[in-house]
Amino acid sequence: MTFDSELLKDVDAYVRDSLPQMLDDLGDLIAIPSTEGEPEEGAPYGREVRRALDQALGIANRFGFATNDGEGYVGYASMPGSAGLPGHLATIAHVDVVPAGDGWHFPPFTMTQKDGWLIGRGTDDDKNAAIVTLYAARYLREHGGLRHDLRLLFGCNEETGMHDIPQYLSRNEEPLFCLVPDVYFPVTNGEKGMYAVTVTSAPCEGAVLDFQGGSVSNAVPGKATVTVRCSKELESCWMPGFETEDSAADGAPGRIAVRKEDGVYEVTAFGKAGHAAEPEEAVNAIGLLVQYLLQNDVLQECEKPFFGFLADVFADSYGEALGMACQDQTFGALTAVGGTIRKCDGRFVLTIDCRFPGNTSWKAVHAAVALRAEAAGATIEVDKASDSFFISADSQAVRTCVDVSNSVLGHQDEPEVISGTTFARMFRNAVGFGLDDLTEDMPDFVGMLHGPDEGFSVRQLQVALKVYILTLLELDKLDYAAV
Repeated sequence: MTFDSELLKDVDAYVRDSLPQMLDDLGDLIAIPSTEGEPEEGAPYGREVRRALDQALGIANRFGFATNDGEGYVGYASMPGSAGLPGHLATIAHVDVVPAGDGWHFPPFTMTQKDGWLIGRGTDDDKNAAIVTLYAARYLREHGGLRHDLRLLFGCNEETGMHDIPQYLSRNEEPLFCLVPDVYFPVTNGEKGMYAVTVTSAPCEGAVLDFQGGSVSNAVPGKATVTVRCSKELESCWMPGFETEDSAADGAPGRIAVRKEDGVYEVTAFGKAGHAAEPEEAVNAIGLLVQYLLQNDVLQECEKPFFGFLADVFADSYGEALGMACQDQTFGALTAVGGTIRKCDGRFVLTIDCRFPGNTSWKAVHAAVALRAEAAGATIEVDKASDSFFISADSQAVRTCVDVSNSVLGHQDEPEVISGTTFARMFRNAVGFGLDDLTEDMPDFVGMLHGPDEGFSVRQLQVALKVYILTLLELDKLDYAAV
């Protein structure tokens, strides 16, 4: 795809000149710890998430857009089209984030700039996207707008259920086509099915007095701690397969640290945090603790059935021990991750995050998990369930996104499917589109999204802004009655 040279020159100048203000706006948004909290009037996902929404809408107001707060579910900024065409194009970013968690070397809610990288919770997921879409729309508004109406959506519950989108769609029409900047370029046109569940054990007052691991169900926990009362001597160690000669690496993956006081042991496992959709890149600290407790035979009889179930959950990350492993050519293998565990009122409460291909269904996955859980005397509650999502890579709108992205980035990539879940699955005609460029190498001090030291490249922020401006201009040319 080729573009007018004067247009490219003008866009490049805008991207360059906008960068200082973009970074200021992103820093202000990162500074709001917008994890889900207690609902309040006008803030169904908590006060901090509402603050982040108001911050994004405030930027839109500053740019001259009309805004609607959506009663705190999904707010949006609007730019009317010039041709009076039916329907609207849309983008959607989310302003909520996962909790900071452990292991940060930089302050999670202060945006740090280092060697061309931005570090802080939300720099990659997904506050950077909110800023890019706002600045892309500002360019379009200042240069004559679009034929179609454009709506910039800001979701507030992406990380913990996506319950905001049904609220929005119950009051608003579907977009003609929606871009979801929560993945990577060029396009993700399919997503695995999603199954999230909470499993609660039967009551038991045994050796394990407390169990704390993980902060959100859709992340692999990097640290977990259990408090145990037992007569055996428990010792710090490395779990099998993780041994190291570096005695100073007490927080390295596979390390078990034991502290004893008044006959009670506090046992902490160190893993490697990561996204539940990519468990092969992480080490689950809860699984390390379960393995340690079983190997040391400290559990009482009432605890053993549920810990047998836990052993199956954490035996692998692909559902093999739970009897639900599967894969297909489009989506690859099923993944299953235990994300959080607590002991509350004498019961263990575990969350499981499962992503599955198109050759199975959430009902089949549920049947496998429920069979093992109920055999252990546990109850099971489904938190989220949806089958896989796929949109044809041959559609005119999808091809437009691919062609623009490849032209700007100098790639020859094709659409891909992913294991993650984004807002794209919530709309009839939507795709994941950026902002990441997976060919860019990350320095060692930058972490993954959902993990400590989450970061994003300044260069890629600028590239993404250019891609979004040009893509929206091209999408605006299409006849959506025929798409």
